[in-house]
Amino acid sequence: MQFILTKRVWLTPLILFQGYLTFVLILYFIGPWPWGNQNLAKLLAFLVAAQIAIGLGYWAGWQKLCRTAAAQTNEDRAESITKSRAFFDIAFWIYLVLLIPTALSRAGTAFPNVIEGINYTGAVYNDNYERNSLGNIFVLVEYFRMLLSPALIAFFPLLIIFWRDISKTKRVIGIAMIIYFTAIYISIGVNKGIADIILTLPWLIFIVHYAGSNGLRIPRWLFYSILLFIFALFMIFFGQGQEQRDGNVGLSGLFNSGLTIIRADSGWLGDIMNDQARIIYESITRYLTSGYYALSLSFDIEHPSTYGIGNSMFFSRNVDFIFGTDYFTTQSIPGILEAKQGFPQFALWHSIYPWLASDVGFIGSLLVVGFFSYLLSLSWGLSIITLSHKWIAMFSLMIILFFYIPANNQIFQSGETAIGFILVGLWIFFDKSRGSSRARRKKSATAS
Repeated sequence: MQFILTKRVWLTPLILFQGYLTFVLILYFIGPWPWGNQNLAKLLAFLVAAQIAIGLGYWAGWQKLCRTAAAQTNEDRAESITKSRAFFDIAFWIYLVLLIPTALSRAGTAFPNVIEGINYTGAVYNDNYERNSLGNIFVLVEYFRMLLSPALIAFFPLLIIFWRDISKTKRVIGIAMIIYFTAIYISIGVNKGIADIILTLPWLIFIVHYAGSNGLRIPRWLFYSILLFIFALFMIFFGQGQEQRDGNVGLSGLFNSGLTIIRADSGWLGDIMNDQARIIYESITRYLTSGYYALSLSFDIEHPSTYGIGNSMFFSRNVDFIFGTDYFTTQSIPGILEAKQGFPQFALWHSIYPWLASDVGFIGSLLVVGFFSYLLSLSWGLSIITLSHKWIAMFSLMIILFFYIPANNQIFQSGETAIGFILVGLWIFFDKSRGSSRARRKKSATAS
């Protein structure tokens, strides 16, 4: 019996992300931040072209998914599930062993102070930033996390997708580890730990439902209630962080682009909101749209190529360090934008496009985003069809990348996810090559 992937299910991520990116684009023009008329027509045309590229890239994956579903036997799927469960066991121990060292590296303590992180979100963020600027004696842990990143990336998705196949002891410990890891981020005033769970968990539940795996199954009303509760906590945590961070930009509703100060105008919405709601509204819309403002400033910048390095904060900094240069950092579009117009390269967001364009130009960045959309299409479909840990890990990365498109090149910002993307991609590529060789040998043996 073949597993059937319906086109309606396959299209779900494309529909959601096209709607999301359209919403952010509209918010840029009619939201509370008056970004001005810098390259307005060019910005609109480019972002529409980007969404067309995303659509075309996504559609390019359909035929491959159909061929894979048609060729896969029950035995193939069972073998893939067995390998995924075995990989989860490996990922479990890797995640466990690195958990406390990670806390020491990222928070400076094995006992993350969640209460302080909640009450003084901005202050602990500033303190941790200063701690890291003075040197991190546990930085070696981060390099181990990079080398083992495929397992670390896959752990949470596999825990959810194969929930009922995992022993009760490992389920309890697994959830405790996720809570502890999230607590690390809360204790240092960083939103990402909670945000990544909010962004990925619904998709993992969808995979459980569509793929029919022995995963976590809870009533729909309870699932959405839990998700809404986590989202509400995140927004409160986010708002507190904006109130307390250096510069008081959240409190004052200001955006310092380097050369100019832009003041938010919430209009009648601001009049009916209390201060905390206004801060959250203005801050979240600033996060979503300020990257497009940086993009609008970037179109007229002449720049050399950074040869596949400048798209990533992690790679550009490390390659510059290795070769004793500053080329890849300063000659990327965000680097040149900071030098010419004062728009901070690392302190503010630029959207994904200037980072990619640093290597391949703006037209080339559309092709790269189209390729990422192709990977999103394949990884979503093949996660459901095969339940392969490799494709599940890739899908988790693509979900994060697409949600952060208006902000930055998120998965290439840190070493763990940048190296993880490369390792998982190579794993898929070489596994595909071995699979093709096995298929040819099998076909040859059958013919003889």
